[in-house]
Amino acid sequence: LRVYSKLPGLLFPHLERVFSKKGYLLASGIIAGASYLFLGITHLLWISLVFLLLLAGFGLTRYVLFDHYVNKFIPTGKRATVLGTINMIEFFLLGITFPFIGKLVEWNIELTLIILGIVCISFSLISRVKEEHLID
Repeated sequence: LRVYSKLPGLLFPHLERVFSKKGYLLASGIIAGASYLFLGITHLLWISLVFLLLLAGFGLTRYVLFDHYVNKFIPTGKRATVLGTINMIEFFLLGITFPFIGKLVEWNIELTLIILGIVCISFSLISRVKEEHLID
């Protein structure tokens, strides 16, 4: 999956022309959310594999793009402190949410995937990222 997740990154210049930078972030979030939704709905292995590959390919490329854009707004002298704080907050939130998601999976994995898909799509749609903040 890690090798496959590099494919959208290699295709990013083409995808950027098709969607724009903000459009790519929106589309990749919606594709990842829709993949979670369909993984929760479908029980066919080959369809599940397709959606799992879509999820890995488009969901994992978002981190690379966010890191690239965040680094542009942080002064070099403060970058280590700010990125360390961001990572600490991220891992703190993951430490809170992962046990909750784990309990949901124990209860019902299909419903958990559907909930994750809805949350992912919702956060993608309410994102306030502006195109001018994504300038290289």
